[in-house]
Amino acid sequence: MLDANAPDPTRDSGSVRMSRILQFIGELGWQPVFMPDNGIVNAKSRSLLDALGVQLIGVPGHPKLDQWLRLHGHQLRASILSRHHVATAHITLIRDYGFGKVVFDTVDLHHIREQRAAILRHDPKLERQAARTRQNEIALIRASDATLVVSQTELEILQAELPSSDIRLLSNIHDVHGETRSFHETADLYFVGGYSHHPNQEALEWLVNEIHPRIKAQRPDIVLHLIGEIPDAVAARYAGEGVVVHGHVVSLQPFLARCRISLAPLLSGAGVKGKINEAMSYGVPVVATPIAAEGMFLVDGQNALIAAGTEEFSAAILRLYSDEVLWSHISDQGYHNIRDHFSSDAARRNIEALLRD
Repeated sequence: MLDANAPDPTRDSGSVRMSRILQFIGELGWQPVFMPDNGIVNAKSRSLLDALGVQLIGVPGHPKLDQWLRLHGHQLRASILSRHHVATAHITLIRDYGFGKVVFDTVDLHHIREQRAAILRHDPKLERQAARTRQNEIALIRASDATLVVSQTELEILQAELPSSDIRLLSNIHDVHGETRSFHETADLYFVGGYSHHPNQEALEWLVNEIHPRIKAQRPDIVLHLIGEIPDAVAARYAGEGVVVHGHVVSLQPFLARCRISLAPLLSGAGVKGKINEAMSYGVPVVATPIAAEGMFLVDGQNALIAAGTEEFSAAILRLYSDEVLWSHISDQGYHNIRDHFSSDAARRNIEALLRD
């Protein structure tokens, strides 16, 4: 398996997904081998990979990819290349020296994310970049034996456009963590998102500058918690009455246990949203935009509240925050959504089928 970085499950949902995939591969009786494209493995990631029995390549003290392939390419059952820029850099070498199935793991379709951002920002340069990324991703799909996507929406898009290609769903992986949440033991709102990811920047600006003032005007007791790596200058601008900037945290557990609602105010992006899955797996109801809800099997009023505009999004938060019956229903149905579509059992079955076929 090749990815841009070594997995660190405390950093992002993609790392959680990658570490679980590596775990399942080992549990199915295969030897997982991992290469971070940036050549870096910090102590936390190394400890995780060692615990999973993963062999490392492409980092100091270990063979480079071409050296490893010359020795072991004939033993390969599959090569899984995550993200289009990683796959582009290495697919030719894999084809030249490796055997077995070549799998392109999109993680999310980057060209969709870029295209939506270009439209939102009226940016012709970004629109041209999105077109180039699309061309690259389509070429990789055609050059691969199978392609993985994380969202049902993206699966349907690619199956319609490339009916002869083997496109499969392998989404983010989460499991339910208890069902004992009480409405009256919760308070406040939280948003999770590192500032370096542009859709999170847009979401944070909208949330702090437009949505939060409306919440505060009606419910000044509600505190908004912002979690994720945010530059100090930006954090100082966001922090204020009713807004607490926590930055990167080792664990979300205190917020998952205490906060009443998780917010997903994304205006662009693609793929599935780990922040939504994690909240639902702990019974925290979510208010999301249609972009954030896309591909997540979410239905407004059933297992989440979905709203697009500033007034609508703010109203949805206030409604859910005050309605115990609705809150309990959304919490319970969120658990079902995780079990049905994002559980470890579902992911393990999909990986087994991928390696068996």
